[in-house]
Amino acid sequence: MVPYYNSVAVQASFLTAGMLVGIQPDALYQRWAQGALELHDTLCRYAEPLYRVNAALSARYAFPGVFEYEVSEALGAWFGCMVEAEGEAPSADRVLQQLAELTIRFMAGGGYGQHALALVSELLPLSGDCLDQLAAMPYH
Repeated sequence: MVPYYNSVAVQASFLTAGMLVGIQPDALYQRWAQGALELHDTLCRYAEPLYRVNAALSARYAFPGVFEYEVSEALGAWFGCMVEAEGEAPSADRVLQQLAELTIRFMAGGGYGQHALALVSELLPLSGDCLDQLAAMPYH
């Protein structure tokens, strides 16, 4: 049996690892200009939704890879790039949309893109516009 490592702490760890990939932490903190602890706190608020999505998917489907690498870490990397480019965090709506997109792409690799779309639609507070954009994605 494969060990199951999903927890909010694991998701937060991969978010943080992703955020710091290819970025000098001091430069990122300076660009953010609101404190390093505050940046990590802002990012790690998304660990709980990641945990819920991971748990729901893993209860139903075999993953085509490792969720933490392909979704959690990727979301952290995207978040870091957004902060680096804009000096502030993206809106919660935008982060959740990115989480949904990454999840659907990830699950589409195993043929479960449609299922992932339905699941993230249930689990995440996504706007109608966001759901329309997700439904129009070509890879599910």
